[in-house]
Amino acid sequence: MESLEQTIDRLAKICTVPALSVEIMRLGQALQFAYDLEPQDPVVMASIDAALEGLAEGPKVFVNKNFKDFATPLVEKKFEELGCRLITSFSNACQYIENRLRAA
Repeated sequence: MESLEQTIDRLAKICTVPALSVEIMRLGQALQFAYDLEPQDPVVMASIDAALEGLAEGPKVFVNKNFKDFATPLVEKKFEELGCRLITSFSNACQYIENRLRAA
């Protein structure tokens, strides 16, 4: 538990978490049908879309264990177009981030 809390604390210092807004809810509605997502998932996807638009160049990662909804070719292509890598495993995400940090 302590390791998890430390990880969350470190991530909170460097991550972006967009606020839920009317625009995100509307975009979520459109994404639900375009990507055939369950009702809660397009809000997540719309939030990511909004957050990525405002970020500077550089590596971007969306980590979510919900591979059933997000790890589809159509959704992965959308994230790729946004310059974001989708990773559906926490251990794979840690490995990816560690490798990127070593390379930097």
